[in-house]
Amino acid sequence: RIALVFFGLLGLALLVIGLRMIILNTTPSGMPDPAIIVNYDTAQPGESKPSNDDYSAYTVGAKEPRTIAIPSLKLYGLVQKVGLNKQNAIAVPTNVHFAGWYVGGVAPGEIGLSIINGHVSGRRSDGIFKNLANAKIGQEIVIEFGDKSIKKFSVMAIKIVPEKQAASVLFNQDGSIDRQLNLITCIGKFNDKTQTYDDRVIVEAKFIE
Repeated sequence: RIALVFFGLLGLALLVIGLRMIILNTTPSGMPDPAIIVNYDTAQPGESKPSNDDYSAYTVGAKEPRTIAIPSLKLYGLVQKVGLNKQNAIAVPTNVHFAGWYVGGVAPGEIGLSIINGHVSGRRSDGIFKNLANAKIGQEIVIEFGDKSIKKFSVMAIKIVPEKQAASVLFNQDGSIDRQLNLITCIGKFNDKTQTYDDRVIVEAKFIE
């Protein structure tokens, strides 16, 4: 009887862990699952920081973005695939240390507009885009792909807009730029009623090589 109780509790614990992994769209190690497109927001995204081994082991499709870096801001992180949530807005990554590539756009460096989002902070940890508002024109953004190829972008504009106006700015491509990358995160005052920040910072960049 004791054994039955033990295995019953063990099974329940494994079920809870499995459900949490499904909800957070992560693998057992807590890493983003490259086979899953995140299509809803997580109220409490994970805050465990990937190890160096995690970074090395993470694999995605050959032409999909794997990591993002802005060396001048000491920004570096893994890229997770995200889609639209129930509110028809771009879903956010499941961990504050991951960036989210919006699969409804093009891959970074392709003709068109590519979008990558990220958290500014979590409950206890800084987010991957904590310093995004400090970006400067001309700074370099580096995207590494699944095949380990690299594409570089140069920041051409930094815009801070109210949350309600963010989508119109985020999805707008500069007519003079054929390969554009937009980054976005939260900024400003946290609104307890809406459970989000009042403003957004959007960094617009152009492909250079």
